Amino acid sequence: MRSSPTITPPSISRGNSCTECRSSPTAQLEYPASITLLLAANGLVWDVQVYSQMKLGVTLSLVLLVLAFTPCFGQTPGNPPPESKYPIVRLPPTAFSELPKNLVTELKRRGCTVPQTFPPDQRSNVIRGSFAKAGQTDWAVLCSMKGSTSLLVFWNGSAANSVELGKNPDDANRFFDWFIRPVGRKFIVDHYRAYGGPKPPPIDHQGIESGGESASVVLYYYRGKWLKLQGAD
Repeated sequence: MRSSPTITPPSISRGNSCTECRSSPTAQLEYPASITLLLAANGLVWDVQVYSQMKLGVTLSLVLLVLAFTPCFGQTPGNPPPESKYPIVRLPPTAFSELPKNLVTELKRRGCTVPQTFPPDQRSNVIRGSFAKAGQTDWAVLCSMKGSTSLLVFWNGSAANSVELGKNPDDANRFFDWFIRPVGRKFIVDHYRAYGGPKPPPIDHQGIESGGESASVVLYYYRGKWLKLQGAD
């Protein structure tokens, strides 16, 4: 009997077709072939290796099968959305040693924490100044509770005499940029001259600059009312 001839794999160069491979669909590879598919899907890596002695048709079928059942990146059903894209750093009132003890107690009673302006590289949003009249020490605090933040002013450091100047819902889809700080006559007059806005009344005490990354206003108490004057633009 004649021995069966050995099928020698043809040489394949880049850009050239393999006529012998196309004409022999049942031809097998003599040397091991490894096809590695790295499919990144939700942190998982699929490593599929196809070894020697496998027909080319079976190899291609396996590749197509893996591709068909691999979910699109980031689209895997059942993955819950992140809880918060920009978590807000909140400090307890006790973190501010400068706060009078009666105000610390009042803020704790209300359930307040103090949100920190992004980036939270230093303590912020607890300030004191003469916001009603010269010579009087008042306190202003950003109070975060139940998904929103409000600006509280405590007249003359009294827990029983306070006012809420503004309230905004906390937004987990953006970083927290609300800040407050005391400003004096020079700041108020300079910003009015530079940017216009409402004409300031006679300035004889401090105001509160309240704003974010893009702009701010100056809250100024005058004759029993809070005026909104020009801040940074």
